[in-house]
Amino acid sequence: MLLLCVIVNYVAISSQYQSIQEQKFVALKPNHERLGNQLFQLASGFGIAKKLGRTLYYPLNEAKTLRCYLKLLTATFPRVSSIYRILPKKSIKQAEVEFAFDEHGHRTCCRYDDPSRLIGHPAKYLLLQMSFAQNARYFEEYLPEVRALFNFSSESREQGNRNLRRLNVGDATDFMCVHIRRTDFLDFGIGSDLNGTLKATRDIAARKWHGGN
Repeated sequence: MLLLCVIVNYVAISSQYQSIQEQKFVALKPNHERLGNQLFQLASGFGIAKKLGRTLYYPLNEAKTLRCYLKLLTATFPRVSSIYRILPKKSIKQAEVEFAFDEHGHRTCCRYDDPSRLIGHPAKYLLLQMSFAQNARYFEEYLPEVRALFNFSSESREQGNRNLRRLNVGDATDFMCVHIRRTDFLDFGIGSDLNGTLKATRDIAARKWHGGN
């Protein structure tokens, strides 16, 4: 019986080790911008990793900025910690691939590049050289899972309720928070205008609560 237990444990450990050895990873070129950019890139990275059958990873050195953002995201949305790994940049050999570049050979923030073309890539650690990955097509087929990942922690919900009470809001079920990025685009002359933003907000609210079109 003892010998049988030892054999079973050995097989289990060997299988687990083999699984880790055979595991493949994918990373998106890290950005050190603010939290909104980190959220979008995490969602896109999740979708790309799912499509490729790989594990999402962050190749980091000792830089503290991105680590702090990831720590904050994990504290706010605890489930996201299960979808990525942080790997020391110096300890892995990465294969870099240009991804979502434009016709002039420049990185783009929002262009979609189908990850399926990389499914058979042989590299264990695949680093996609891209900027921000801000295109919902990377994760739209996994939206239910993405929404589940971004469920707030109980602590975040309690803090939100405290903030609402300070605003004398008793019931927040009819409230909607809209995050706009107007100031980011003012320098380019393409900032959103107030009327357009309000109209879009009303349209989204109508679809959310009334099923309108």
